[in-house]
Amino acid sequence: MDIVRIGFIGAGSHANRVHYPSLSEMRDVEITAICDLNIDR
Repeated sequence: MDIVRIGFIGAGSHANRVHYPSLSEMRDVEITAICDLNIDR
């Protein structure tokens, strides 16, 4: 199966609580980039 590569714009609390954990459990998904105005996130 092909790998789906995903990049995010915005790394707020919703992304950290919902999107990142669920996507990181999927074998065919790779989070390749995360961009946010707050460099600490």
